[in-house]
Amino acid sequence: MDKALKSAKSERAVHGKTAKGGLTVKAYRGDGSAMLAFDLDEKHCDNLAGFSIKRPAPDGKSCYLTNHLSFTNAVTSDTHIEELGGEPSNEAPFQKFHRIDVVEDVQDGQYKYDVTAMYYDKATKLKAGPSVNVSVEILPTRFGNFEYGFTRGYLSSQAYTHLFKNAPIRPAKKAI
Repeated sequence: MDKALKSAKSERAVHGKTAKGGLTVKAYRGDGSAMLAFDLDEKHCDNLAGFSIKRPAPDGKSCYLTNHLSFTNAVTSDTHIEELGGEPSNEAPFQKFHRIDVVEDVQDGQYKYDVTAMYYDKATKLKAGPSVNVSVEILPTRFGNFEYGFTRGYLSSQAYTHLFKNAPIRPAKKAI
């Protein structure tokens, strides 16, 4: 492998990994996004409600990633996107062992994710469990007049629902 390629690979890592207290989190860089994958030791899974994710951006501003699903509002086949709020994940934890964070206004730099396993306590309130932070560099997807992106998996994401209101991606009529 030539020196330039080796240097580029070491300077721009495509993933990060951290483990602590039975919680392991990996972050994989995407196109203006990051995919987070969680693993939790089986002995820490009793009463697991999900995972909260706090994201401090390179400029220092931080926020909890939001979840369209919450414990207070039912989502049915009759629910419209406009009715879905964005509940912070420390109040409505993500109930999957992965999450894709599509950053709307990407700032070139390191994004840190603080991931916490959230548990139900005896009074059905949430309490924080093991927590780790992991970093990954996210790059803008626009270079001059060129913007790239990959759609596999994004069409079923909350980000697609939020940004494009589940609009169809195919033209209404065939051009040919």
